[in-house]
Amino acid sequence: NDFVNKTQLVHTEDGKKELQGRVAAARLSSGTLDYTLGGLYFPPVNSMKQKQYDEVCTKIIKWFDAVLAKMPQRSIPIFAMDLNQDMPDRQTTFVDSKVVGHSVYGKSKNSIPSKLIEVLKVHGLCLVNTYFDAGETFYGTKDSKTRIDYVIAPDSMLNTFQKSYVHQR
Repeated sequence: NDFVNKTQLVHTEDGKKELQGRVAAARLSSGTLDYTLGGLYFPPVNSMKQKQYDEVCTKIIKWFDAVLAKMPQRSIPIFAMDLNQDMPDRQTTFVDSKVVGHSVYGKSKNSIPSKLIEVLKVHGLCLVNTYFDAGETFYGTKDSKTRIDYVIAPDSMLNTFQKSYVHQR
């Protein structure tokens, strides 16, 4: 593949010590193609005291916003995210009576998804797997299941995605 052979690692970000293991990004460039690939890992909701949880999550969101803000406009951001919680109020969008997507820009009872949604809006990003019948990504005890893992990409690229699904359970 020409892209792989000619790709240069332009820049990496891994957050400050307090965020190491929770955030990472690498900008790759090859001729006219330029991507920023990254990951965000939010702690499970009940894994720490509420104040500490809110602080860690807020720092992750601020780091993500800062990375997006300093990326060159030509660089396409694609991030994988383990939010460890559901996003709020998926609203189904219809075109000619066919489902074309589910917006996650609804109101949330939890401030963390709301803060994240604001960053997504500002940077023109969407959660790709909310636009597909991608299935659940977390299977808990007593048959509980939910979607807590997401793929973040530009709204403008949504029509280029053909499928989003859970690869392995």
